Order: sequence, then structure tokens, then C-alpha cells
Amino acid sequence: MIESLQGLSPAPADAQRILQDVLNWANRIDKGNLSRETDPVLSIPATNIDDGVEQSDDTQQATNQSQIQTELLHVPRHTIDQIFNMVGEISIAISQVQEQLKRMHERGDDMRKQDHTLQTRRFELENLISIRGMATQRLRAVTGDEHFDSLEMDQYDEFYGATHSFIEAASDTRESSRDLSAHIMELEGLFLQQQRLNRSLQDLVMTTRMVPVKTMVARLQRAVRQACRATEKQVELEVIGDNLLMDRDVLNQLADPLMHILRNAIDHGIESPEEREEKDKPRGGHIILRFYQEGNSIRVSCSDDGAGLDYERIRKIAMQRNLISPQEETNNAALARVILSSGFSTRDKATQISGRGVGLDVVHAAVLKLKGSIDITDNLPAGTRFNLRLPITMLTSHSILVQAEGKRFAIPTAMLDQILPLGTGQFNTLGGNLTFQLGKDVYPAKSLAQLLGLQELAPANAANDNVSTVLLVHFASEIYAVTVEYVISNYDLVVKNTGQYVKHVPGIAGVALLGDGGVVPVLDIVELLNAHKHGRQQTVRPVDNVSAEKTKLARVLIVDDSLSMRKSLSLLVQDAGYQPMVARDGIEALEAMQKTMPNLILTDLEMPRMTGLELATHVRSNPDNKKLPIMMITSRTMVKHREQAKKAGIDEYITKPFYEDALVAKIGEALHG
Repeated sequence: MIESLQGLSPAPADAQRILQDVLNWANRIDKGNLSRETDPVLSIPATNIDDGVEQSDDTQQATNQSQIQTELLHVPRHTIDQIFNMVGEISIAISQVQEQLKRMHERGDDMRKQDHTLQTRRFELENLISIRGMATQRLRAVTGDEHFDSLEMDQYDEFYGATHSFIEAASDTRESSRDLSAHIMELEGLFLQQQRLNRSLQDLVMTTRMVPVKTMVARLQRAVRQACRATEKQVELEVIGDNLLMDRDVLNQLADPLMHILRNAIDHGIESPEEREEKDKPRGGHIILRFYQEGNSIRVSCSDDGAGLDYERIRKIAMQRNLISPQEETNNAALARVILSSGFSTRDKATQISGRGVGLDVVHAAVLKLKGSIDITDNLPAGTRFNLRLPITMLTSHSILVQAEGKRFAIPTAMLDQILPLGTGQFNTLGGNLTFQLGKDVYPAKSLAQLLGLQELAPANAANDNVSTVLLVHFASEIYAVTVEYVISNYDLVVKNTGQYVKHVPGIAGVALLGDGGVVPVLDIVELLNAHKHGRQQTVRPVDNVSAEKTKLARVLIVDDSLSMRKSLSLLVQDAGYQPMVARDGIEALEAMQKTMPNLILTDLEMPRMTGLELATHVRSNPDNKKLPIMMITSRTMVKHREQAKKAGIDEYITKPFYEDALVAKIGEALHG
């Protein structure tokens, strides 16, 4: 409006509406209708607002129709923030319910397996009863004696009755198992419905902070006009996709970087009208600013039809500042990344138009702060293009859960270009550095463990080609290949900050709570790469094998044919600080020992296929297992059982029932002496 009064530009199209709003506020001030709420407020759909202006009936009716579509309610900002926090907590709770449902499914599968085993034993028992009945009939026919001792009949009747009672109980258990499975399926259906409702609620709450890009366009147009007047150039700014909704905080933080890019394009890229005429270009330059959504990210591209980047001058200044060596071969893409370096400028004197001597590094830093990425390319046939990639909202972060050096980490997918499965691509060594080749493209390669300092930098040729999952990560204008052990799953995580007692940790964007109750760090992979590039990463000194072995949890192999016993002993062993391994009988125990050798064995006496005594004898037959502690837990209390266990090599014979604390103490003595 000031520029229109000065004759520098036409009046804005919404000038009359803005003046009317000012008058409405003035009327409210005169009437004392101002709210005493001092917090910032947000406007969301609500009820009618009386603007204090008298109107005719026709005008009032038309105004009411308009207000029905744009009714607003003023809500304090902190209330909206609290709603966001509650939605985040609900998301965490739902993920925990999902994890519990997953465990119930696993328990249901175990129950079905146990039911199958029980039914097999039932059929075997019924066959034995039938055989016994047939044998009795044959005995009667051979002896001709159809009368048995009453004591024999009583015994047979009791056995027969107990057997059939067992068979009926097994059938009842099977029906109960089926009912439980049906209830789990119903519960899963309700959970999916609740999950959909929560997602709808999340989307609805997000809209309270989502604003169209067009709310920022006026500021950008004003910055372009000011830059044009200062440089005496003619430039038209075209904004595409200004109806796209973005998180208000993201959009506000994006405004300054975009204005910096626009001023830089006008000052450095767009030629003067005379120069453009000499190049057969229109006198006025053209800048296209485009916003669009791609998956869980917002893409912003700013392209101009100017002279483009002066790569020769960039290379010359980069060598003067020791950013690149004279012998180093750099392509245009690498030189384009150089202009994002701190304080880099191709101008001899700083101006107030493009950066005031600060450089594009401030744009790069602002984009990284928003957990985004930026790259610079040529805008063919002429000019330069800036490409920005940003998250849609800060409420949740779609992330993948990965494992590195046995530890879990979350990486936001907004930073990733691709996730490649095992065996894709090939690792090579180029100039002493590890690279990853995918088709004709070659990327610098690093392992996540190295970036986190979990291991020392391995030799370049020590890459595991076929045992690593490769993540292609945007870093500045480049793509890096980061290797992890494997990808566990993907989640929509609510990222929390680490709090006031844990200050910013480089490379850690926050923490997130998983459905299983575990807390994982959410990585800022771009910051990790940046720290590695500047040599700021900290590596962990390797420890000797003996010390490393001591830091691992002792493994306790639990061998029992009873599912409930295996579960209870596993929980007891885990709570005591050991790693449980389970097997249903001696055969499974031997198979498990071939894969992973335990530090102690807890075994039952009576088991199918191979008993505990047979297992102990087999284990002791190997000279390497002479000192392996073996404990037997059984309900047999007779002396002859103890003697047989001692001969088989059992170190400790424990009878049921037993005291858990006493068992844990015995395990500790056996493992630690």
C-alpha cells in the first residue's frame, strides 16, 4: 500500500478488505470487545463474529451466507500445541496396542501348535484304549472266562473313565483355543478401525496448523520488487502450486531462505535488460517458484532463465580458499555444491541485495534445520535451479528402524532417496575411498556404524557387499550410500526432544518411543554426514576379544517340553540379566547348540525324543563341553534319579517346586564362579 501511494506499484487487490478489517478492529476497540487473552491465537472454523457494522437486511443475508463459509473461532496457541501433544501420545499408545496384538498373534500360533500336539496324543491314547479293549476280549475268548476280579474291573473302569475325561478336557481346550483366536481376530478388526480413526484425527488436527503457500507469496513478491529496484532489473516471479498446504512453522521458517534465493537469483543470475537483449532474450527475466507434494515430502524448486553459474569463477575462488585442490578433478555438480560453503561468494564486494556478504550457506543451514535437503542444478536451456526437499509437518516423522552394531536407530525417510535390498549394487575402491556403484551411477559410501562412532573406520576394501542394506541419502547436492545391517520395519514416529538435561547431541534429532516400550534415537543422517566430512565424528576405540566377550550377556539354554515352564524360566532368566534360549527337547537343544553355544543349560528330566539324561550324556561326550554347567529341574525326587543324573554329568539337581531366588543364585554361581 505504501508503494502504491509512492507511485512505485499498483494497489493490492485486497486493499479494500484490509482497510475494512482495520475499521472493524477500531469499532471493537471503541466498544471494548477485545479479549483479555494475551497468548497468540489461531483461527479455526467456529461461530459467527459480530463486526459491529450496521448493514441492511439484504446485505446482512449475503454477509451471513459468506460468514457460514468462513466462520472463525479464536483459540490460544498453547491449546493447539496441547492438542498436538495429545494426538502424539495417542499415536504412541496405538503403536503399543499394535505391538501387544502382534504378541497375542504369536501366542495364538503357539497355542495352535500345542493343540495340534495335544490332539495327536489324544488319538494315540484312544488307539491304545481300543487295543487294550480288543486284547481283553481275545483273552476272554481264549480262556473262556468272562468273569474278572472285581478289583481288576474297578482299576480298568477308573483308567477308562480318567482317559475319557482327559479326552473331553482336550476337546474343551481346543474349543477354547478357537474362541480365543476368534476374539483376537475381532479385536484386531476393532484396532484397525481405531487406527483409521486416529489417523483421521491426526489429519484433522494437522489442518489447524496447515496454511496455504499463498499466505507467503506477497512477501516473496515484495522481496522481488525491492531487489529489482535496487539492481535496476526487470524480473517476473511466477508461483505455481501456491494452494498447497504446509505446516505453519515449516512455512514460516522457509520464508527467509526462499527470499534469499530469490534475491540471489536476481542479483547474480538474471542479466540486465541490455545484456538480455544482446543474448536474444526478453528484457525481463523470469523466475518460477514451484511447490508440490511428493510422498511424505514437500518439494520446492526455484528456477530462473539467467546466465547460470559461472563454474570457472567458482573453481578459481574455491582453490583460493583451499576448498578444492588444483589437482582435484571436479564436475559441475561438485562445483555447484561449493557455493553452499560458509561465506562463499563470487562477488568482490558485499551488497545488501543477496546475502549482505553471508552467502548461500545460511540457506543451506536453514534447510538442514528443517530436516530437509537442497541441491543446485542447471536450468536448461539457461539459468539455475534450486531444489529443496522438506517434511510436510513436524507432528510425526515417517521413519525406518534400522540396526547397526546390534543397536536400533530410526532414520526419517524424508532424508532418503532409495532403500536398496541386499546384494543390490557393488562396492568398489576409488582413490582410497569406498564407493557404491548402482548401474552407471557411483556414490560415496559410508557405514552407519562409522558415522556414529560405533567402530573405527574400516579399510576401504572391507565393505560387506552382500550383507548390508544400502540407504541412498541426500546430502547437499550429492547422494551418499550409507550401509546398515538391515532394516527392521517402518513407523510413523512421534519425535520427542531429549529434554533440558540432555543438550543437543550431534546427529541426534530426538528420541521416539516404540510400541514394545523401547526408546530409539532418531538420527539426523545429514548432520552425521556433514560432521564426518569435516572430521568431527568420534570413533570408539576397539576392545580386545576377551573384554568384548565379557560385555555380552551370558546365554542360558532352557530345555523343557512344557510351554508354560519354558516361558516362566525365560522370564526369570531374562530378569536376572541373562539371554534365554529355548528348546522343547534334547534334539532341539543339540540343534540350537550347533548354531549358538550356551553358557549354561537348564533341562527337564522327562521329555519326548531325547530325555534330559540323554542330552547331558551327549553333551559330556564332547571334550569341549566338560566344564559347561548343566542343571536339571524335575519333579522326580527319588535317590535313583539323582544317581542317574550324577552319572550323566548333571552339576545341579533341583526338584520342583523351587524358589526362584535360589535358582537365580545357583545360576550366578555356576556362571561366575
